Amino acid sequence: EVQKLKKETMQKDRELNKVKRDHSKKEQEALKAQQIAKSRLDQMNQLKMKYKDAEKRLRMQTVKRGVLAKAGLDPVMVGRRQSMGNEKARNTPVKADANVDSLRDFFDQKVADVSRREHLAMKLAQEWEEHLDLTTQRDELLQNSDVQEESVQALESQINFREARIRQLASRLGKRERLSGEESTQGVDAFLFDKKFKQVVGNIQPDSAAKIAAKVLFGMVVRERRRIAALAR
Repeated sequence: EVQKLKKETMQKDRELNKVKRDHSKKEQEALKAQQIAKSRLDQMNQLKMKYKDAEKRLRMQTVKRGVLAKAGLDPVMVGRRQSMGNEKARNTPVKADANVDSLRDFFDQKVADVSRREHLAMKLAQEWEEHLDLTTQRDELLQNSDVQEESVQALESQINFREARIRQLASRLGKRERLSGEESTQGVDAFLFDKKFKQVVGNIQPDSAAKIAAKVLFGMVVRERRRIAALAR
Protein backbone atom coordinates (compact mmCIF):
# COMPACT_ATOMS: atom_id res chain seq x y z
CA GLU A 1 0.00 0.00 0.00
CA VAL A 2 2.84 2.36 0.86
CA GLN A 3 4.59 1.62 -2.43
CA LYS A 4 1.38 2.33 -4.28
CA LEU A 5 1.01 5.68 -2.54
CA LYS A 6 4.62 6.54 -3.35
CA LYS A 7 4.03 5.78 -7.03
CA GLU A 8 0.90 7.88 -7.09
CA THR A 9 2.71 10.73 -5.39
CA MET A 10 5.59 10.57 -7.87
CA GLN A 11 3.12 10.45 -10.72
CA LYS A 12 1.32 13.50 -9.40
CA ASP A 13 4.65 15.29 -8.92
CA ARG A 14 5.59 14.58 -12.51
CA GLU A 15 2.21 15.82 -13.70
CA LEU A 16 2.54 18.91 -11.52
CA ASN A 17 6.04 19.63 -12.90
CA LYS A 18 4.74 19.18 -16.42
CA VAL A 19 1.91 21.63 -15.73
CA LYS A 20 4.41 24.09 -14.28
CA ARG A 21 6.65 23.77 -17.33
CA ASP A 22 3.72 24.27 -19.68
CA HIS A 23 2.56 27.24 -17.66
CA SER A 24 6.06 28.76 -17.66
CA LYS A 25 6.36 28.18 -21.40
CA LYS A 26 3.02 29.86 -22.02
CA GLU A 27 4.06 32.79 -19.83
CA GLN A 28 7.27 33.22 -21.82
CA GLU A 29 5.37 33.04 -25.11
CA ALA A 30 2.84 35.57 -23.83
CA LEU A 31 5.66 37.86 -22.65
CA LYS A 32 7.40 37.52 -26.02
CA ALA A 33 4.17 38.27 -27.87
CA GLN A 34 3.62 41.27 -25.61
CA GLN A 35 7.13 42.57 -26.35
CA ILE A 36 6.62 42.10 -30.10
CA ALA A 37 3.30 43.91 -29.93
CA LYS A 38 4.90 46.74 -27.97
CA SER A 39 7.78 46.99 -30.44
CA ARG A 40 5.37 47.12 -33.38
CA LEU A 41 3.29 49.72 -31.61
CA ASP A 42 6.41 51.83 -31.05
CA GLN A 43 7.31 51.46 -34.73
CA MET A 44 3.80 52.51 -35.73
CA ASN A 45 4.03 55.55 -33.47
CA GLN A 46 7.41 56.48 -34.93
CA LEU A 47 6.04 56.14 -38.48
CA LYS A 48 3.07 58.30 -37.53
CA MET A 49 5.40 60.93 -36.10
CA LYS A 50 7.58 60.87 -39.23
CA TYR A 51 4.50 61.12 -41.43
CA LYS A 52 3.20 64.08 -39.41
CA ASP A 53 6.61 65.76 -39.55
CA ALA A 54 6.78 65.20 -43.31
CA GLU A 55 3.30 66.64 -43.74
CA LYS A 56 4.26 69.61 -41.58
CA ARG A 57 7.42 70.30 -43.59
CA LEU A 58 5.49 69.97 -46.85
CA ARG A 59 2.81 72.41 -45.68
CA MET A 60 5.46 74.87 -44.50
CA GLN A 61 7.37 74.61 -47.78
CA THR A 62 4.15 75.13 -49.73
CA VAL A 63 3.26 78.20 -47.69
CA LYS A 64 6.82 79.48 -47.97
CA ARG A 65 6.88 79.11 -51.77
CA GLY A 66 3.48 80.75 -52.01
CA VAL A 67 4.35 83.83 -50.00
CA LEU A 68 7.72 84.16 -51.75
CA ALA A 69 6.00 83.95 -55.11
CA LYS A 70 3.57 86.70 -54.06
CA ALA A 71 6.58 88.77 -52.97
CA GLY A 72 8.09 88.32 -56.45
CA LEU A 73 10.75 85.73 -55.51
CA ASP A 74 10.60 82.53 -57.53
CA PRO A 75 12.64 79.37 -56.68
CA VAL A 76 15.48 80.46 -58.96
CA MET A 77 16.06 83.72 -57.07
CA VAL A 78 16.22 81.96 -53.70
CA GLY A 79 18.71 79.40 -54.97
CA ARG A 80 16.32 76.49 -55.40
CA ARG A 81 15.94 74.35 -58.45
CA GLN A 82 13.06 75.42 -60.65
CA SER A 83 11.90 71.81 -60.91
CA MET A 84 11.12 71.97 -57.17
CA GLY A 85 8.54 74.70 -57.76
CA ASN A 86 4.91 74.36 -58.67
CA GLU A 87 3.49 73.35 -62.02
CA LYS A 88 3.04 76.96 -63.07
CA ALA A 89 6.72 77.71 -62.52
CA ARG A 90 7.73 74.64 -64.52
CA ASN A 91 5.60 75.71 -67.47
CA THR A 92 6.88 79.28 -67.76
CA PRO A 93 8.26 80.47 -71.14
CA VAL A 94 11.68 80.93 -69.54
CA LYS A 95 11.83 77.24 -68.78
CA ALA A 96 10.98 76.42 -72.37
CA ASP A 97 13.69 78.69 -73.79
CA ALA A 98 16.48 78.15 -71.27
CA ASN A 99 16.82 75.31 -68.79
CA VAL A 100 17.47 77.22 -65.59
CA ASP A 101 18.55 74.11 -63.67
CA SER A 102 21.02 73.21 -66.42
CA LEU A 103 22.29 76.78 -66.35
CA ARG A 104 22.88 76.54 -62.60
CA ASP A 105 24.74 73.25 -63.10
CA PHE A 106 26.79 74.94 -65.81
CA PHE A 107 27.82 77.76 -63.45
CA ASP A 108 28.55 75.27 -60.66
CA GLN A 109 30.90 73.44 -63.01
CA LYS A 110 32.54 76.72 -63.95
CA VAL A 111 33.06 77.62 -60.29
CA ALA A 112 34.64 74.21 -59.68
CA ASP A 113 36.80 74.70 -62.79
CA VAL A 114 37.98 78.08 -61.49
CA SER A 115 38.95 76.51 -58.14
CA ARG A 116 40.82 73.76 -59.96
CA ARG A 117 42.67 76.25 -62.16
CA GLU A 118 43.52 78.45 -59.17
CA HIS A 119 45.07 75.42 -57.48
CA LEU A 120 47.06 74.62 -60.63
CA ALA A 121 48.14 78.25 -60.97
CA MET A 122 49.42 78.26 -57.38
CA LYS A 123 51.37 75.06 -58.05
CA LEU A 124 52.81 76.60 -61.21
CA ALA A 125 53.86 79.73 -59.30
CA GLN A 126 55.59 77.57 -56.69
CA GLU A 127 57.37 75.58 -59.41
CA TRP A 128 58.42 78.84 -61.10
CA GLU A 129 59.83 80.15 -57.82
CA GLU A 130 61.77 76.92 -57.31
CA HIS A 131 63.01 77.17 -60.90
CA LEU A 132 64.19 80.73 -60.29
CA ASP A 133 66.05 79.74 -57.12
CA LEU A 134 67.76 76.83 -58.88
CA THR A 135 68.72 79.02 -61.85
CA THR A 136 70.21 81.60 -59.50
CA GLN A 137 72.22 78.92 -57.70
CA ARG A 138 73.51 77.56 -61.01
CA ASP A 139 74.58 81.01 -62.22
CA GLU A 140 76.39 81.67 -58.95
CA LEU A 141 78.21 78.34 -59.20
CA LEU A 142 79.26 79.02 -62.79
CA GLN A 143 80.87 82.29 -61.70
CA ASN A 144 83.27 80.39 -59.41
CA SER A 145 86.41 79.04 -61.01
CA ASP A 146 86.64 76.01 -58.72
CA VAL A 147 83.08 74.86 -59.32
CA GLN A 148 82.46 71.12 -59.47
CA GLU A 149 80.83 69.85 -62.65
CA GLU A 150 78.70 67.35 -60.71
CA SER A 151 77.03 70.16 -58.75
CA VAL A 152 76.20 72.05 -61.95
CA GLN A 153 74.80 68.91 -63.57
CA ALA A 154 72.66 68.19 -60.51
CA LEU A 155 71.25 71.71 -60.65
CA GLU A 156 70.66 71.41 -64.41
CA SER A 157 68.73 68.18 -63.83
CA GLN A 158 66.54 69.84 -61.21
CA ILE A 159 65.99 72.85 -63.46
CA ASN A 160 64.92 70.60 -66.34
CA PHE A 161 62.54 68.78 -64.03
CA ARG A 162 60.99 72.08 -62.89
CA GLU A 163 60.64 73.25 -66.47
CA ALA A 164 58.85 70.04 -67.39
CA ARG A 165 56.51 70.48 -64.40
CA ILE A 166 55.79 74.08 -65.42
CA ARG A 167 54.95 73.01 -68.98
CA GLN A 168 52.72 70.22 -67.67
CA LEU A 169 50.83 72.56 -65.31
CA ALA A 170 50.48 75.19 -68.02
CA SER A 171 49.03 72.55 -70.34
CA ARG A 172 46.52 71.50 -67.67
CA LEU A 173 45.53 75.13 -67.14
CA GLY A 174 44.59 75.44 -70.78
CA LYS A 175 44.48 78.49 -73.01
CA ARG A 176 41.97 81.27 -73.47
CA GLU A 177 39.36 80.43 -76.08
CA ARG A 178 39.29 82.53 -79.21
CA LEU A 179 36.34 84.86 -79.76
CA SER A 180 34.71 85.98 -82.94
CA GLY A 181 35.24 89.56 -84.05
CA GLU A 182 31.81 90.74 -82.88
CA GLU A 183 32.09 89.04 -79.49
CA SER A 184 35.59 90.44 -79.00
CA THR A 185 34.44 94.00 -79.60
CA GLN A 186 31.49 93.53 -77.22
CA GLY A 187 33.75 92.39 -74.36
CA VAL A 188 32.28 88.89 -74.11
CA ASP A 189 34.06 86.61 -71.61
CA ALA A 190 35.10 83.46 -73.47
CA PHE A 191 35.47 81.41 -70.29
CA LEU A 192 31.88 81.89 -69.10
CA PHE A 193 29.95 82.42 -72.32
CA ASP A 194 31.32 79.53 -74.31
CA LYS A 195 29.60 77.10 -76.68
CA LYS A 196 28.11 75.10 -73.82
CA PHE A 197 26.52 78.25 -72.39
CA LYS A 198 24.95 78.98 -75.78
CA GLN A 199 23.58 75.44 -75.91
CA VAL A 200 22.00 75.81 -72.48
CA VAL A 201 20.32 79.16 -73.13
CA GLY A 202 19.12 78.11 -76.56
CA ASN A 203 18.18 80.54 -79.29
CA ILE A 204 16.92 83.36 -77.09
CA GLN A 205 18.08 86.94 -77.45
CA PRO A 206 21.40 87.93 -75.78
CA ASP A 207 19.68 90.44 -73.50
CA SER A 208 17.23 87.80 -72.27
CA ALA A 209 20.04 85.29 -71.80
CA ALA A 210 22.00 87.85 -69.75
CA LYS A 211 18.96 88.51 -67.54
CA ILE A 212 18.39 84.79 -66.95
CA ALA A 213 22.09 84.26 -66.18
CA ALA A 214 22.06 87.17 -63.72
CA LYS A 215 18.96 85.72 -62.04
CA VAL A 216 20.54 82.29 -61.69
CA LEU A 217 23.80 83.75 -60.36
CA PHE A 218 21.87 85.85 -57.84
CA GLY A 219 20.10 82.69 -56.64
CA MET A 220 23.45 80.89 -56.34
CA VAL A 221 24.76 83.72 -54.13
CA VAL A 222 21.66 83.43 -51.94
CA ARG A 223 22.11 79.65 -51.75
CA GLU A 224 25.79 79.98 -50.77
CA ARG A 225 25.03 82.53 -48.05
CA ARG A 226 22.29 80.27 -46.71
CA ARG A 227 24.75 77.36 -46.61
CA ILE A 228 27.36 79.45 -44.77
CA ALA A 229 24.74 80.66 -42.29
CA ALA A 230 23.68 77.05 -41.66
CA LEU A 231 27.31 76.05 -41.04
CA ALA A 232 27.74 78.99 -38.68
CA ARG A 233 24.67 77.93 -36.70
